[in-house]
Amino acid sequence: MSNLKLFNGLASYIGGKRLLAQKILDYAEGDVLIDAFAGACSVSLLAKHRGFEVISNDISQRSYVSQLALIENSTEKISEDDIARLFIPMQNDGFIEKTYCPKFFTREGAKFLDNAFAVIQTIENVYKKALLQHLLSVYILHIRSFSRFGLVKDTQSIENGTSGEILEIATRSRVNKMLQTMAHPFVILQEIAKDINRAIVNTGKKCKANNLDVFEFLKQVQGSTLYSDPPYSSSASYESTYEIWDSVLAGKEIKLPISAFNRKDVEQSFHQMFESAQHIPLWLTSMGKNPDGKGISFDGEELLTLVKEHRPNSTLVKFNHRWSINTMAGKDQKENIEYLLISKK
Repeated sequence: MSNLKLFNGLASYIGGKRLLAQKILDYAEGDVLIDAFAGACSVSLLAKHRGFEVISNDISQRSYVSQLALIENSTEKISEDDIARLFIPMQNDGFIEKTYCPKFFTREGAKFLDNAFAVIQTIENVYKKALLQHLLSVYILHIRSFSRFGLVKDTQSIENGTSGEILEIATRSRVNKMLQTMAHPFVILQEIAKDINRAIVNTGKKCKANNLDVFEFLKQVQGSTLYSDPPYSSSASYESTYEIWDSVLAGKEIKLPISAFNRKDVEQSFHQMFESAQHIPLWLTSMGKNPDGKGISFDGEELLTLVKEHRPNSTLVKFNHRWSINTMAGKDQKENIEYLLISKK
């Protein structure tokens, strides 16, 4: 299976490393890869398929669900019976319908999700439960334009019966998203489940998912290569971007604190991270830079200077990688830069 097909079962995360995972792992050494900020799990998943023992981590529940489903789990898969079970009527509190309709979900879509998440709560098998939560997460992003929650006009137009006006003028990709939103979810879930099942592999290596603060995690984990892809200092926080997704998984409205790596004292956070990882032989650290980005300015050269305070034997690799066009912002992202720092003892 090609790398890109392997990643079809992942949630479409902003900042995901699908196109860079292979290049990153070419620098990995040893048998145990530690992924400190697993996110959508693209690097962890490819590392597992390459035969690494993977120890993944992320403080977000959305990532932990994916880690359990695809990294720690090696045998459980999603059957058609599992999908059909999500439609069996189950008493629930209607949280999604009451909280996020009609702005983010249609009424019928929200009713399905409320019922499906209630069904999942009755499942005792940890991996099956995570697989179905991951399935619904991928589905939620799959039917949203740009896999984001910022564009609400389409959902509202479907709900109030004026979708035809938008369908006449929308781009093909936007039309497809709207049609999928209006379609019965069973068929879409079937297709997503096929992609998820293809990604599940048993290599004989025991992989482990974690849901810890990164500094706590690094102090206790052992391995040969540490891969770190913390939030970029000039980018939007995952906590604000995916607040609705996090709340849907939690079954209640939550507001998570912004990551330490999105704050003004980001340099201190990097120092703390590297100090916590001194026992790990090889560090691979990702860093992105948007030259025109607003917010905190911090780039690969600055990070190289910082990491050399901890490991003088560090080098910086610049990837020839074009970010996709950020249609929601109306801005071409092709000038963005991706770096990888390689630090050895």
